[in-house]
Amino acid sequence: MHLIHVCLLVYVTVGIRFSEGYFQNSFDLFPELPLGVPNSGNPVCREQSELFVDNLKNLTLWAHEKVILRRYGDKTKQPRDTVHFGWCIPAACTIPDLELSLNEHLQNVDTPLRNKNISYSASVRKEFCARESDAGNYTIADYSFALLTLIFVLLVFLSTAYDYQANNKQSEEKAKKKTRNQKFLLAFSARANFTEMSHMETSNPDLGVLNGLRTIAIFVIIIDHRFGTFTSSALINFNYVEQQFRAPFACVVFHGDLFVDSFFLLSGLLVAYGLLVQFDKRMVNPGFIVFLRYIRNRDYLINLCNSIQLNHLELIDLNAAHLISTMFEPQISRFQCMTHAWYLPCDFHYFIIAVGICILIKKEKKIGLSALLSATIVSMAIPFILTVVYRRPSMLMFYTDFLTAPKSHADFLLTYSKSHARATPYFIGMFGGYLYYRMKGKNYHVCRIKSALIVFFSLASIAASVLTGSVFYDPYHPYNPYEAATYAGFHRALWSIGSIGLIYVASYGHAKFIWKILTWSPWVPLSKLQYGKDSS
Repeated sequence: MHLIHVCLLVYVTVGIRFSEGYFQNSFDLFPELPLGVPNSGNPVCREQSELFVDNLKNLTLWAHEKVILRRYGDKTKQPRDTVHFGWCIPAACTIPDLELSLNEHLQNVDTPLRNKNISYSASVRKEFCARESDAGNYTIADYSFALLTLIFVLLVFLSTAYDYQANNKQSEEKAKKKTRNQKFLLAFSARANFTEMSHMETSNPDLGVLNGLRTIAIFVIIIDHRFGTFTSSALINFNYVEQQFRAPFACVVFHGDLFVDSFFLLSGLLVAYGLLVQFDKRMVNPGFIVFLRYIRNRDYLINLCNSIQLNHLELIDLNAAHLISTMFEPQISRFQCMTHAWYLPCDFHYFIIAVGICILIKKEKKIGLSALLSATIVSMAIPFILTVVYRRPSMLMFYTDFLTAPKSHADFLLTYSKSHARATPYFIGMFGGYLYYRMKGKNYHVCRIKSALIVFFSLASIAASVLTGSVFYDPYHPYNPYEAATYAGFHRALWSIGSIGLIYVASYGHAKFIWKILTWSPWVPLSKLQYGKDSS
């Protein structure tokens, strides 16, 4: 039996218990509500409602839905004076059936507040309802995507078979130069791609440390996003989560966005290094470079896949917290683009600036480096000014209000996802790229004393960036806009400078333990699996 999930918001003052087939609060301020639609004039609806109630009494798993209690408090707490629950009715019942039955019941049920002229009425909005059968219709886009996927699978099989055949011939004959068609076929070979994935970048071995840094960063980002999804969903013991928000080292867990800055840092480093090396060989039309970058960032197959998936996601497939989020934030539509996609336009905007700065560096080094320094200072000043003017927090707090509705959150829209407010790590990464460009091919090593000092100050810079954030996660810490703005403007720079210092001393200094960790061979294929990975 297919069920329709209808989400109702019920305000109560105390906890709710299940008794005699009804949801009932301890003070009886809210009238008892029937299960299903027992008084419907629709015989099929009435029959299935009786079946639903019988299965509830028998503790049948499909018939039970979770009831979530919340309480209002400080920002670290979830509200507990509001009850969110789903209303399950048989598929044969319509929305008018439910509304008529509920209103008839509410008119007849006796409540302590009736003599106070307090009445209750029920209304059900169509957009809050979903049934499993609604997601079963396939469109032309679905079939097109399936056909495209099949074509790529066939290309992989054909290319891999051709690759094995070509290698067998090469063992008997001398290697011949491959034609354009042969190169195209080999591009889809599973064997050739798996082999390529395990190869370390050889153009500059000093950049080998970036494989480990990139992989560790994406691991932390995945863990943080998984934790955020868990935190924003239906929790039984949310006291534990709230305690973590107020813990001294909460920012270590909830400040995982700094590892996103690590990707901006790596992108800026590799783009600056790659462009400067390329410009040594020949000057390329900057418009053409930007166009290629645009095509690279626009992964149409992934976007098509995501759009197909989102089109078939129904409320019935979402967890309770996301269901409630959709209820109260109607602008958060499942047909809108994905939240995490904010990264790509930021990276593209920075790339356009990087091309111009790298051209300046090649033509006039001092002017180019001065322009890069100016861009870095401006990028630090922007979040400072925005925080003071709009009196916003020092950073995006990963509380429940953000996790359940990120795309409508004020701080996410104002600073977190905007390229002009997140550019500092990218520009500092470009300084790192210029440094590696200058060191390319040179047998240079930092002495032990300098290496130790760089490691110490780099770790101190990273620790200051992360740990000082615990001050702002304290809900009882008095708000000061200039204090918050100082952290907003400088903490990403501290994180980036510390990261550059560590990878620099690992490449050219006496920090072999860091080098061994970041150049561990398993990092190489893992680092190449990431979407939008930059290369030199």
